[in-house]
Amino acid sequence: MRGLQAYRWPGNVRELENEMKRLAVSARHDVIVVEDLSVEIQTANDHDTAGEPNPARPLNEAVADLEKRMIAEALRTCHQNQQQAARMLGVSRQGLIKKMKRYGVKVKL
Repeated sequence: MRGLQAYRWPGNVRELENEMKRLAVSARHDVIVVEDLSVEIQTANDHDTAGEPNPARPLNEAVADLEKRMIAEALRTCHQNQQQAARMLGVSRQGLIKKMKRYGVKVKL
């Protein structure tokens, strides 16, 4: 709970909802532990400036980086199953495939 409460949730309710869905699908135990949280949440809680925007960086670059990380994490969590990853991210499978091509994200076999 502390890890979830400490995170700033820049994506607000939608980001929290997606994290809860991901945890429901990927948690390895009956009780969710810090290691089950997404990499972004784990690493953000290690830094005091987590979630703060960097005005020197263009918004489109920051959004692209976030999308790329979230896609890679969803694919990893769903064992490279694109349909499940798309559902977890709240996009269509076709939308996920387009984003994967745009960002050069490959399915790891």
